[in-house]
Amino acid sequence: MKPSFTVAALSTGLMPAPSMAATLMFDFSTQEPFAGGRVAFSLISATLLPMETFIQASTLSSFTLGVARVHFMDACFTTVPGSSNSVACDAVEVIVNTSFGSTLLTRHLQDGALSMVGSYTSVQPTSFPGTMVVSEVAGAIPEPTTWVMMLLGFSMVAGATRYRHRLLLITFI
Repeated sequence: MKPSFTVAALSTGLMPAPSMAATLMFDFSTQEPFAGGRVAFSLISATLLPMETFIQASTLSSFTLGVARVHFMDACFTTVPGSSNSVACDAVEVIVNTSFGSTLLTRHLQDGALSMVGSYTSVQPTSFPGTMVVSEVAGAIPEPTTWVMMLLGFSMVAGATRYRHRLLLITFI
């Protein structure tokens, strides 16, 4: 191996990979009789959601029929059975268009559900609890360090397969 390739390979290994924000998927599902049954949607976001976010149905990656708009609340308070105090929570409000008009359904999740990867269920026990799953989606574009290693590998293969062309000269005496 040539010294320049060795130095390049070692420096690539020492390069820190940047901590880029992962793409997040928010999957929500619940049942609501007044909204026509099952209500579910998926949202792909490059960042965590800000404090108060309204999302139109056209922005969602998938949703059940009737979902018109989704409202994420990062700061709310609700009461939990067995306690007289209010507890902090995150909430998901979904506006669903039905044949009778619009229905607003609200599900309160544990505090921090919109800012951490994980699976969350409604904090208020109801007949139809809501479930929110926040997960990371693997990116399709590799990190810069991966690009450097890939290009270095191609150059090493090209260097290994390269050979000198010898001039063959035929002379007659």
